[in-house]
This record gives sequence, structure tokens and C-alpha cells, in this order.
Amino acid sequence: MLFRSPHLFRFAIVRGALDVDISSKNASRMDGPAFHTAADIIQRAKKENLYYYFNLGFQFVEFDSWLNELSNLLHILRSGWSDHQLRVVQFYEKFGSQKSVAKELGITQQAVSSALRQACWKEVKRVENMIDEAMGKYSSYKCNSLYLPKQTRQLVKGSQQRR
Repeated sequence: MLFRSPHLFRFAIVRGALDVDISSKNASRMDGPAFHTAADIIQRAKKENLYYYFNLGFQFVEFDSWLNELSNLLHILRSGWSDHQLRVVQFYEKFGSQKSVAKELGITQQAVSSALRQACWKEVKRVENMIDEAMGKYSSYKCNSLYLPKQTRQLVKGSQQRR
């Protein structure tokens, strides 16, 4: 049985420096600009009633804004799904065919189709794919050095020169 969580979380997705070696695997001992930026944008997201907030420091600064808006729009769409729609979408993503979902859930293929349509699943999936594609493309672009401390700017600059 699938359950929906009654709890809502805010996510800060940032790119920045850490002052403690990431290999320590103890987040409570880590600190640095990335954590401070994340804390700041969590507060901003709370004030703006957003659940996802990106600050990735790319030179194309509008990119973060687009990610924020698209991610929060997806959140709004998904939060409106009924338990039935959520279950159908999850099984459709698992099995890949309406017929398989119908058999698994003991409903008609038409009921599966209707639930997917009402959930705007095709549109949601298209936006998810757009975000994934954009993140893949932009992750190879240069960071905007204005957002990074001096020592990190030097590391980024050095790694870009070696390419």
C-alpha cells in the first residue's frame, strides 16, 4: 500500500564551498558558504511560500529562477493529485503501460488513462525531463564566480583551464 506523507518539506539546492572535507560523511561537522546560502534561501522560500529553491551560481542567473518556478509548479500539480492518481502514476512509471497498471490495480485501462490525464502526467513528465536535460547541460557551464568565495573561484578557474 502506498502512503502520502502529510508533512511538507522545503528544499534548498545550492552549489558552493564546504569548509570541512565532504568525505567525513558527518553533516553536523560540516560548514561553509554552501550551508549558509542554503539556510538563507530556505528562509526566503518560506517567506515566498515555495518548496524548492535553487541557487547554483551559474553565469546564466535566470537559470536558477526558471528551475525554482518549474519545480514549484510541479509541486503544485503533484500536491493536487488524489491518492488514486498518485498510485496510478507510480505504477505507470514502474510498469510503463496502461494495460499493466490496470491489471495490477484491478481497474480498466480506461480508468488508468483517465487518472493519468486528470493528473496531467504527460505534462508533468515533460517538465521533469526538461529540468533533467537542462541540469545536465548547465552543469558543465562555468559557475558565476560572484557567488563563490575566493579560494573556490580559484579552484573553479583552475579546473576550467585544464579542460
